[in-house]
Amino acid sequence: MAQDQILFDATRLVRRAGSATPTGVDRVELTYGRHLLERYPGEVQFIARWRSRYWQLSTPAFAQFVASRWERWSFGAHRIRGNDAERIARFIGVPAEQFGNGHSAAMPAPAPRPSAPLLQLGMDALLGARGLLSRMISISARRQQAIYVNVSHEGLHQPATLQRLVARRKLAPIYLVHDLIPIDHPEYVRPGYAARHVARIEAISTTAAATIVNSQQTKRDLLKHVERHHGGMDDVFVAPLGVDRRFAPQKLNDLESEPYFLIIGTIEPRKNHLFMLQVWRALVQKLGAAAPKLLIVGRRGWENENVIDMIERCDQISDHVIECGRVPDAVLHRLMIGARAVLFPSFAEGYGLPLVEGLSCSVPVICSDLPVFHELGSGIPEYLDPLDGPGWMEMILEYAQPNSPRRQAQMARLARFKAPTWDRHFTIFDDVVEDVRRKYAIC
Repeated sequence: MAQDQILFDATRLVRRAGSATPTGVDRVELTYGRHLLERYPGEVQFIARWRSRYWQLSTPAFAQFVASRWERWSFGAHRIRGNDAERIARFIGVPAEQFGNGHSAAMPAPAPRPSAPLLQLGMDALLGARGLLSRMISISARRQQAIYVNVSHEGLHQPATLQRLVARRKLAPIYLVHDLIPIDHPEYVRPGYAARHVARIEAISTTAAATIVNSQQTKRDLLKHVERHHGGMDDVFVAPLGVDRRFAPQKLNDLESEPYFLIIGTIEPRKNHLFMLQVWRALVQKLGAAAPKLLIVGRRGWENENVIDMIERCDQISDHVIECGRVPDAVLHRLMIGARAVLFPSFAEGYGLPLVEGLSCSVPVICSDLPVFHELGSGIPEYLDPLDGPGWMEMILEYAQPNSPRRQAQMARLARFKAPTWDRHFTIFDDVVEDVRRKYAIC
């Protein structure tokens, strides 16, 4: 394949570069960037939309940019703040040194923090500071065919514009669809976001040369919507998202800390934090100081006022619940492997990365009884209705016990878990690229 035959749209990744920690989509797009640099050198061109025009990115500068984001998002561009490390360590009863550096002794130290923090830079300054811009390109005016890859949904909310672009440029788009939650569950997203996602799916269904989805559940949801509104869709491939190798089992003494549980994800209604906090209040009312502890990991999202009020103002749970915010992957891994279980009480998910990360670490998972969780978990986790308060209380109390038979049974089931890998994901992606190349005579 010749130079410039794969166009990878990195707009969202560049725009999100200033974030201290990544979202799930950030992780996916960054991993794709790394794979394309390695697998298709000389064949891929990275592009970004800026000021309503597409720009070609300097490949060497983009490679450096990807490497810096990988290190920052893996270990943190700076150490976790000392007071945060001490607060978390004191809460679960372990030495603060376990969190003081934001990475374990076996992991490489992070790179020095940039002199101009990316978090403070707008996209204009960021592009200039990083030297990413190579030249402006008008991909709608060029005649050479190319595969266009978009794995973030970025810029897909204007179907007519994308349809014209694909037709004029003779592009063969490959998309990655993460979920249809805004369409199927509009009550869990910001106002107007459902209509935006409908437009994205229209753009995908009417222009895709091939579509990749992260689960069988997402494929079912996608095809159901498309068949209802657009008449059908071919070439949809399931490629589960991989788990980073850092999320690996590591033996800890279960009794070295106070019994605690983790809930991971953006604080928003869909993740069901308010329900879990009500469960914890009931646990504290029942057990007092002997109640297990809960760590909430994730940024604050939207429509979460009741959750924040509970965290900040409910004195009953103040000694048993802590909000950690966003933490580097190395810290998250350490918290996972010491937890009695990862809790995942969501009302709806398209995938569920914390579930597969927890199981990959050989950490038990207690989750909602969702089809996608059965698909990913292979019957290993404990499954409960997301509103079954007594059921969640009973399960948490059981798993908090030092020699819980039920927890030991899940630990035994964990031995058969096979984590999805990025190698397998990209084997499927590379096969899709070759199929599209042959089908559209792109060479």
